Amino acid sequence: MAGPVTPGRSWAPYASLGGQAEGTPSVAPSADGRLQVFVHGPDHSLWTAYQTRINLAWTSFTTFGGAMTDSPAAIRQGNGLLTVVTRGPNGDAWFRSQGTIDNGWPDWGKFGGQIVGTPAVAINDFGTVEVFARGLDDALWYAYQMPLTNTWTDWTSLGGATVTSPLAAHLDGFGRFHLFHRGLSNQIFDIVKDHYGDWGPFVAIGSNAAGSPTVVETPDQRLEVFFRGTDNQVWHTYQDPAGGWNPQRTLNGQIKDDPSVVIGADGRVYVFVRGSDNALWYAVQTTVGDSTSYSDFASLGGGLASGAATVLDREGRLEVFIRGTDNQVYVRAQQYT
Repeated sequence: MAGPVTPGRSWAPYASLGGQAEGTPSVAPSADGRLQVFVHGPDHSLWTAYQTRINLAWTSFTTFGGAMTDSPAAIRQGNGLLTVVTRGPNGDAWFRSQGTIDNGWPDWGKFGGQIVGTPAVAINDFGTVEVFARGLDDALWYAYQMPLTNTWTDWTSLGGATVTSPLAAHLDGFGRFHLFHRGLSNQIFDIVKDHYGDWGPFVAIGSNAAGSPTVVETPDQRLEVFFRGTDNQVWHTYQDPAGGWNPQRTLNGQIKDDPSVVIGADGRVYVFVRGSDNALWYAVQTTVGDSTSYSDFASLGGGLASGAATVLDREGRLEVFIRGTDNQVYVRAQQYT
């Protein structure tokens, strides 16, 4: 296999955004496409920086307050407003959501629960946020925002048993909501919510996993799930056109953290990982829609202290956010050539 190539784009050098972070950054695009990054600060509060309207320059990090114990999870709602969810020191879930675009963030709200690790967030078919987490009983729990009122439901158990967080969730092209986790036997399980809101059984779709799964929706509306195997290689499985799952395949590589996956402007899947040398590595789908063929991994250098967060920006460039060995937040972005 050849190395990854994106026609018309190369990679700009790393740029420091400053700050002091613990864990992996979380990044989300605002309604106008500007990016905002959130981190767990050394004072255990939430810190954030965002792009300004002038040349998309980055602000300095400022605190959002609060008290948290793990990395945050940020997402853009269907209405374009951002929401960030964290785990508090007592194991309960807290959130902040934009009131209006460019007009401040109301204070923290709590929607309870007793969760372990970083929560996972996804947008449901109503355009509101669903939150999934590992409970103290190791079962899978979820809560979601009610449409119109944006109040939160109580937490509901889906049962099962998971050994890692965060979980991964996404709508597929059939309008079904999928939740993925690693079970006690190191298998990757999928549980599906249908159009009526009913959850089906747990179905094993992968094996020999050593980390949490991550999921992406391809341009042809299939889901593709990636995870770190017990051999520390990158493994993935993907839906067929009928919605079933294909046997897992390896992308090789040697990694330390969970993969970060994004769809590029060219429609191909890009996979970013922290390598065994603590550098940032990535591989690219060879052809749009072909989940059987990926490039070799190539190094983007740098020194990572945790996993990466990736996003496609409003100019069609991929941007990768990392925590460096000095605990500052860095971004490496594509540039046009």
